[in-house]
Amino acid sequence: MTEKQRVRQEKKRCRDALTKQERAEKSARICAALRAHPLCLAARYVYCYAPLGSEADIRALVDWLLEAGKKVAFPRVISDGEMEFFAVRGREDLREGAFHVMEPADDGSAPVDWEGALVLTPLVSFSADGMRCGYGGGYYDRYFSGHPNLVRMGVGFSCQRSEKLRAVCADTDVRLDYVQTEDVCYEAAASFSYEEMVGTICGSRRFGRAPGVVCSAAMMELLGHPERALSFVHIAGTNGKGSVAAFLREICVQEGICTGLFTSPHLQSFTERIQVGHTAISQADVVRLGRRVLSQSRMLAVSKGISCTMFDLCFAMALLYYVEQGVELVILETGMGGRLDSTNCIPAPLMTIITAIGLEHTEYLGDTPEKIAAEKAGILKSGTRAVLMEQQDAGAQAVLTNRCAALGIPYRVSTSLDAQGMYELPLHGARHYETGMRGAYQRKNAAAALEAAELLVRRGAQMDGEETPGAVPGAKNGGGESVPGFPYLPDMLQKKLAGITPEGMMAGIAEARWPGRMELVRTNPWVLLDGAHNAHGVLALAESLRELDAGARYVFFLGVMAEKDYMEMAELIFPLAKHIYTLAPESARALPAEALCERLRAAGMPADVCGSASAAAALIEAFSPEEKCVVCGSLYLIGEVRERLSHRNIQEENRL
Repeated sequence: MTEKQRVRQEKKRCRDALTKQERAEKSARICAALRAHPLCLAARYVYCYAPLGSEADIRALVDWLLEAGKKVAFPRVISDGEMEFFAVRGREDLREGAFHVMEPADDGSAPVDWEGALVLTPLVSFSADGMRCGYGGGYYDRYFSGHPNLVRMGVGFSCQRSEKLRAVCADTDVRLDYVQTEDVCYEAAASFSYEEMVGTICGSRRFGRAPGVVCSAAMMELLGHPERALSFVHIAGTNGKGSVAAFLREICVQEGICTGLFTSPHLQSFTERIQVGHTAISQADVVRLGRRVLSQSRMLAVSKGISCTMFDLCFAMALLYYVEQGVELVILETGMGGRLDSTNCIPAPLMTIITAIGLEHTEYLGDTPEKIAAEKAGILKSGTRAVLMEQQDAGAQAVLTNRCAALGIPYRVSTSLDAQGMYELPLHGARHYETGMRGAYQRKNAAAALEAAELLVRRGAQMDGEETPGAVPGAKNGGGESVPGFPYLPDMLQKKLAGITPEGMMAGIAEARWPGRMELVRTNPWVLLDGAHNAHGVLALAESLRELDAGARYVFFLGVMAEKDYMEMAELIFPLAKHIYTLAPESARALPAEALCERLRAAGMPADVCGSASAAAALIEAFSPEEKCVVCGSLYLIGEVRERLSHRNIQEENRL
């Protein structure tokens, strides 16, 4: 007998030992607590269960739910190990079914799939962190695995609690969100460690049914609108967002502006996504704020059927943190797209930047540069000022400038520092800028950051004179929160923006760093990491490598997501490649290393399977000191390789 089976038997005996009167009294208290619970009050749809044997009796609650006009469903076993929920009009619709449990009659109706429903779940035992032990059939676990966007509320007696479950439950045992007993309601997130919190957040659906902007707007309302107490620079684009953000962040830090930075994805640590200055959010603050946003996300689910994604939750945590930390300016990077992106719930930002646009996420954003540009341009709002990076596609450029003209947004088109680092700005003239980040493409990103910084100076000084297709509202909002059409600009921030100096801009461009972008992580052998993850980015990488050493040939480690234009990416690096090793990033969306290798070989490219980041790190360690290696294709991949190489280097240093 396993330890889990022993816990199951022990707690079932405890439950069975309750007298009929005790069970009735405790069940009544559970029903009363659930009737008063905010989630139960707000829920539109509730999945219930018919009590069996000594289980907590919620029949009185079911009657109350129906009288309150809520939609109610019960489970029915449809095959061995599988169940579905079916709507009922009342308990009279139930008939005895599998395992002598009362379940909806099979009248030919289809099962329900209610987004965000509250699921009242029977159990044999539970722990305070939401682990659940049922009868062993796995029906609820399988159902929850196939329907992740539900709020799971366990129902049981206090005597059924066992903290032994923390150690004995399997990976297939789905954690409950809450457990209601006659005495207390346990919230699983209240006991989460940092690792558990990050795992829960990252386990949220990558894409939800509702657009991100809708989810975030609803979340902001529940959180008291933190976005209205912050000033923003909003950045969208296919490539270069992170680097432009890093350059601009460094300029602001050099000038003493308390700057928040929100980016994605992270390379090695979740905390990288949310930074103030150069300091990432602490693990303790991730846990604390994670509990708050998870709680509110479950309220959104049951009340509006809105399921928050990982990105929605991260964004909400970030804004709460920035308000707490007294951040003066938030540099905010979109996730995917712009118009419907979660970050687009903010009011008009002080500055909007659109970086290089290429074909990516075409199934969501459109299959032409013009369509993708239209989605990116959706973050442009009346009241902002804009920097538009010069686009390779004229149609995409026209979409951006036309959007600015239609909304009366003053804008500049940024080009690039020349090969010597010279760039001319209308206010500060022509100057030499030393870029602290490798890659020819960083000269374009630096130029966009410089243009944005100078426009922020003008905004702070209330200067006119930019090239503009229309007028901008003249009023300045410096009150307690932003109002439509007028970005939030407190007096102190206005003074600091007006005081940004050419020297601060030069220092910012020189001192900025952005891990994983043309990052040289070791020299023996030479290893470069670059986050290029689409054809547009790989083209820029290839151009930078040629500029770095026109005659060099590299060993490439390539790992890609299955939806990417990976053959075009491979064709761009092939002329520079001595050999290509294929890997699979740690993602459900990754193209298997074997499949990528097979396609490369079929195209006549020298390729072999490496497999994993660990294998790549081991192979690199075995190379001769003269070898040159490049890791690219996925930000997830370079984060994994970076971590493995760092760990190996630390081990080597400890041996010396």
